Amino acid sequence: LRADVLATPLLAFEVQCAPLSKGEFAHRHALYQAIGIKDVWLVGRRHFLGEKLKQTQLIFFRENRCWGSYYLEIHQEAGLIRLKYQIRQAPVSQTLLYRQVDFALDAEGIAALWHFRPLLSPPLADDWVKERDYLDQQLKEKSKLGQKLGELMYLAGYTVFTLPKEAFSTWRRPGEKSWLLKFLQQKTSP
Repeated sequence: LRADVLATPLLAFEVQCAPLSKGEFAHRHALYQAIGIKDVWLVGRRHFLGEKLKQTQLIFFRENRCWGSYYLEIHQEAGLIRLKYQIRQAPVSQTLLYRQVDFALDAEGIAALWHFRPLLSPPLADDWVKERDYLDQQLKEKSKLGQKLGELMYLAGYTVFTLPKEAFSTWRRPGEKSWLLKFLQQKTSP
């Protein structure tokens, strides 16, 4: 195992620009854990976080008390590390909401990142109608999500307009099952 940057005997930085499978990531992460090294992953342009969550990005999310769900990006051309933190996923869609802050890509910037403590939580937009309309569209288009939720809604006796408001207003951690899916599974389980 060779780290991209071995900062201390107990801390390694990995910069991931190429595609990486979930299995390969798990293997490399487990190797670090086995030898007692904390591995911090920064992603390159290919993996940058935008407005929508991609399944391939889930392996790079981390969670801590100060930042909540967070994600680290390296912007080499600008000479910075970008921290995206307090990340939340919309109730039904793949839409993400987060805050971000940039740090210089040098020793001082990394030290500032390490000691960064945010002051505020991000305001979560309560645009539940947009999420309800998104579900309605998925049902009409018979997308994979629409078919899955549509079947459960049918079995539980719900329509888009009779579902509780929580189905469209309960934000979640990236990649976490939606409140709606958990609710419908509970209603339809024997």
